[in-house]
Amino acid sequence: MNLSYFIAKRISFKRAGGFSATIHKIAVGSLAIGLAVSLLSFMVLGGFQQTVSDKVYGFTGHYQVQRFTMSNAFEEAPFSLNSEFAQEYGQLPFVQRIESFAHKAALIKGENEVEGILVKGVGQDFDTLSFKKYLKEGRMLRIPEEGTSNEVILSKVIANKLLLKVGDKVTLYFVQDPPRFRRVEVVGIFETYLENFDDKIIIGELQTIRNLNGWEKDQVGDLRFLWMIQKI
Repeated sequence: MNLSYFIAKRISFKRAGGFSATIHKIAVGSLAIGLAVSLLSFMVLGGFQQTVSDKVYGFTGHYQVQRFTMSNAFEEAPFSLNSEFAQEYGQLPFVQRIESFAHKAALIKGENEVEGILVKGVGQDFDTLSFKKYLKEGRMLRIPEEGTSNEVILSKVIANKLLLKVGDKVTLYFVQDPPRFRRVEVVGIFETYLENFDDKIIIGELQTIRNLNGWEKDQVGDLRFLWMIQKI
């Protein structure tokens, strides 16, 4: 006779009111609760992981392309959107979206404090609809086809440090030769809850960085690719 079957039969519910039956009920109930808690934990963890992944990919993309340099600086070397590489990648069927941008280190001055930040300059191909859900106050940038609007969006962390709010005018100082500065208006405040992003990044205009670096109109520092994962 199967030993496990024999033991299970001996402590089954047939002996109603017996001590073994009570222990059996407690064991089954404990097992059911344990399984339910485990399933709930996996579902919560899976949802949290998906949310974090969506945020990270939303800001960095699934794939980034920039010109190779030997420098470890935050700023990228420029390359042209009219290059063969950029044109060919834009025609791939699994590429959902391509965004161009560039970074530039700067100092932002509030009323009493100065903070080191990294300006992420975005163009007209910036996905404002996806980013808008992180906007806590104000509005998105207005990016004109020609020239610049001199507008920025700050993270809530930086705005709180510098006691800034929507509508304030601030000065960005760029350490280069010769040193340059820009007077800009805060038009929005965002919060992503991603520490490395909220602590350092402000959103500005790609054309502003082009003007500061002396780049051509078709030059960018980085391309961000979003894949159509479901079709790969």
